[in-house]
Formats: sequence, C-alpha cells, structure tokens
Amino acid sequence: MWLLFLLMHEWLSGSLFLPILLALRWGAPKWRALSWLTRSRRRWVLIWSCWGVIRVVGFAALYVALNYSDGEPWDMVLVAGAPAQAVWDLLSAHSASVPDIILILATICIGTILNAAIGGGFAALAWWLFQRWTEYTQAGRRTSVSVKCALSLLGSVWVLGLANNVEFRMANRCCDFVNSYGVPFTFFCEGGFFVIRYFVWRGVIGDAVVMILFAAALFSIWALLAGRKARTLA
Repeated sequence: MWLLFLLMHEWLSGSLFLPILLALRWGAPKWRALSWLTRSRRRWVLIWSCWGVIRVVGFAALYVALNYSDGEPWDMVLVAGAPAQAVWDLLSAHSASVPDIILILATICIGTILNAAIGGGFAALAWWLFQRWTEYTQAGRRTSVSVKCALSLLGSVWVLGLANNVEFRMANRCCDFVNSYGVPFTFFCEGGFFVIRYFVWRGVIGDAVVMILFAAALFSIWALLAGRKARTLA
C-alpha cells in the first residue's frame, strides 16, 4: 500500500509540478535572470534534485524549530511529505522493536533521497517533453509511433491528474469521517479519528482503464490531424 500511496501522491503533485517545469524550461532561455537554469540538462536535473532535498529537510527542520517544545517527533514525517510518509509506513510495519526516534531519522534520510530522485525524474521528463515537442513543431521532424504513444499516455495521466487535484482539494469534507476520493471512479478513502487510509481496488482498475482509453483517443486524434497535415503539404 505504501508504494501505491506514493505513486498516487506523485501523480497528483506531478500533474501540477510538471507544467511549471515545462513553463520554466520554455521561458528560462528567453529570460536572462533565469537562463542559468537551462544551460545544460545535467544542471537542470541537479537543480531540481536539490529542490527535492530542500523540501524534505527544510520542512522538517522548520517544523522542529517552530514546534520543538510542544510538537511530536512523528509530526516531522507528516510535514516532510508523501515520500517520507510512505517510507515510514514501510519501515514501521517491519521494525516494531526499533525506537520511534530511530525510525523517524531513518525515514527522513531515506525520504530525502527518494524525494531528490523524484525531483530529478520530473526534471528529466520535462526536458525530454520539451525536446520532443520542439522537434515536432519547429524542426519539422516526424514523431515516431512510440513517442506519440508515450506523449498521449502522459497527456491522459496529466488531464486525469488535474481533475483529481480539483476533486481532492475543492471538495468540502469533514475530517472526522472516512471520505472518498477519485475521478471518475472512487479509488481512495481517508479520514477518521485514527487516520484510516485504504484504496478501493475496483476504482483503481476503473480509473486505469479510463486513462488508457483516453490516451488511445488522444493518439487517434493526433494521428488523424498529422495525416491531414501531411496530405495538405503534399
């Protein structure tokens, strides 16, 4: 469950984070103040990997500094983000005899590494997407079927991610009850006094099928438009 929870969180946060990265990748070469961001792909990935480290370590350290007297050590994991929470779920389930403070420190360390990898991964994906789109729109190169499939699937994942972000963030739910989430099908439930959290597998499968069907529709529309463009140029 911890892995599925992590994937869900990165899907939702990535659907918002990836457009920001693409906008920066497009605009940084045009804005002198941000040009240092995109001087090389290695620098770009390294910068966003470091941002992933800052998110975990910075939020955890800030929480300790502001709530040292009346805060609980476990709260550091909560503010560190979903990667740290997923690591905590995994470690605590298999380390019942280990003191909590050791588990929390190990969670922060592993969560930091994991978040850095996630930040670098999103940065690499944004760089690749920008290159493929530039080649398609400006260089006049024909896009392979495999790249079209990948971009169509990413587009489907992004659109459904945005829809679920709206549903997750805008819905007015009571924290005392177990609330359901998911568009178009409910796939996740969370809430209650003891923070009950579980996945609805029928919804997970249903949303995955919808995602694939929507990607197929995007691919078909792209192929149709590309075919019309080719006939027009001929």
